Amino acid sequence: MATAAVVALASCSNDEEVAMPQGETHDVALGVSVRVMGTKAATGADDVNMSGINGNFAAINGIYVVPMVNGVEQAPIPLGNIEANAINKYSWDRADVRSDVNGFRVYGNLPAEVVSTIMSTFDYPAPATEDNAHAELVTWMGENMEGKTLIGQYPLLYFANTDIADPDGVKGYYSVNSTSDWDQIANGTSAGQWGSKKTTTLGTDNRVKISPVNYGVGVLASGVAYRRTDTNNNLPAEEKIFGDAEDTQADQRQTYEDIKDGGTMTLCGVFIQDQPTAIDADLLGLDNNGVLVAAAATAELKTEKLTFSTNNGASVEGANIYAIVTPETSKEVAVSFQFQNTTGKYLFLEKGDVIAPNGYVYYSTTLTPDAGVKPSGVQGDMLIFDADYTTLLNANIIDWSNGTPYLPVTTKVQIGVEIDIEWNQGLTYDVEI
Repeated sequence: MATAAVVALASCSNDEEVAMPQGETHDVALGVSVRVMGTKAATGADDVNMSGINGNFAAINGIYVVPMVNGVEQAPIPLGNIEANAINKYSWDRADVRSDVNGFRVYGNLPAEVVSTIMSTFDYPAPATEDNAHAELVTWMGENMEGKTLIGQYPLLYFANTDIADPDGVKGYYSVNSTSDWDQIANGTSAGQWGSKKTTTLGTDNRVKISPVNYGVGVLASGVAYRRTDTNNNLPAEEKIFGDAEDTQADQRQTYEDIKDGGTMTLCGVFIQDQPTAIDADLLGLDNNGVLVAAAATAELKTEKLTFSTNNGASVEGANIYAIVTPETSKEVAVSFQFQNTTGKYLFLEKGDVIAPNGYVYYSTTLTPDAGVKPSGVQGDMLIFDADYTTLLNANIIDWSNGTPYLPVTTKVQIGVEIDIEWNQGLTYDVEI
């Protein structure tokens, strides 16, 4: 798992070695450094550091270090912000840190109003939905939300917990007592001074490095296409499902190819089920009652499938959807793409519903861990959505009549599986709707 950022604590004033009893504090200077392996892309509202262009990345705001004493949170220490594209720049502050601290949590992009809950019951509710995906128009099974709540996306959160093993299976943090400047150690001038990670108390050590600090959320990158070929390159006969009036008879209707020059179907956004309405201090969901709403970054449908970038293997460029998702353990997740019927015609659906001009329709699929294609060489189970991972979903609509006028609770469709700020490759899905 690639390092997204490095957070460090370094003493500027107490370089001499002094025996310190447990619980006492000593003055330290706290700093954050970021080394970026180039990345940037936008959802239209939030950057998700995805396109690998010139090392660009979105600003990291609301950075906090939370010292821990035997699992008990101490007062969060603010470290300010890191400006966008600030390669190898540091942001410093000072604070008293207890000598019996034996762990740290680190948060990035954490809103100020949430910080006070770190010392009590960390309960970070999901943001409200935005109307740009027309969430206010959603019906659920044609009636109500069946106990579900429409939610918006969390920020692009960063997270580290030294009590949780890193990708190499090692817990802890680095600390030394040194007279070298912290940036000298961090930049490799005295790199060997860091030694190995430890889980014991800080004691008199005056320089601490918490690494890696990675994304605490995942991203669903999705390309949505209208290609009238299935996974076996078959070309099914196109249905005549568009009419000039609500009562247009079947023999008078037209195909999408016939009418698309006068108006097309417009992708508005995506609705992802089983997302949490609140997360805990480790950024894990407290429930699965949320339906996440994310507006499309671009409405123009794809003509080819998207793939992971060859330059930055977990990045996906040019996706229709970039949705920031919370890690979850669900065995199936329903994903629905919302379209507006801007053809100027009435759309006749397979189950008898009719979508009037400018009405909304949903095309849905269900993702399961077993249906996703793992990256080459990966063994063991993977989650549909996981922190620091990109899930790639290619959705090909081959029949506009397969939509529904509401969000389904579950959906069964034919699924054809063909197959530092740096994302890791997650599961890949190719689905036909």
